[in-house]
Amino acid sequence: MSGSDYSTSHKLFDYEGSIKWEKHLGYTSRQHISENGKLIVIDEESSRLTAYNREGDIVWKYQITTGIIQSWSASRDGRYVAVAVFDYMRWRPNRLLLLEHGETVWDVYRVGAVAVSLMVSPNNKFIVLASWAEPFTFITLYSINGETLWLLR
Repeated sequence: MSGSDYSTSHKLFDYEGSIKWEKHLGYTSRQHISENGKLIVIDEESSRLTAYNREGDIVWKYQITTGIIQSWSASRDGRYVAVAVFDYMRWRPNRLLLLEHGETVWDVYRVGAVAVSLMVSPNNKFIVLASWAEPFTFITLYSINGETLWLLR
């Protein structure tokens, strides 16, 4: 997969170096290829995640209707995508969502104004979020069910 940060063109190559497909998208900042190579997730315009299969067909799309994506992380198998959102239309604007196959599983308030780093654990059981709100840095561990297990400040 090629497409650097802030790119608008993404190409998927096969093992011989031939282009399998190319997508011209709006502003994109990151992409993730599942461990088995069957799912490619790309963030577009800081408000939409789109998953493609190896052939370049859209598997699912998820649109953030208010706010922007600050950080996101896909599980190794591509089943889950955790998304940290700053939602300027809400009284408590900092949200963490879990998507399963592109559908919202849960959506919770999170601490910290800026999501610095986010990761779905390799065993798909936990989500770790590092966030920041001056003067504190927070590390929060969530269960895959959205329960806050612990918070470190």
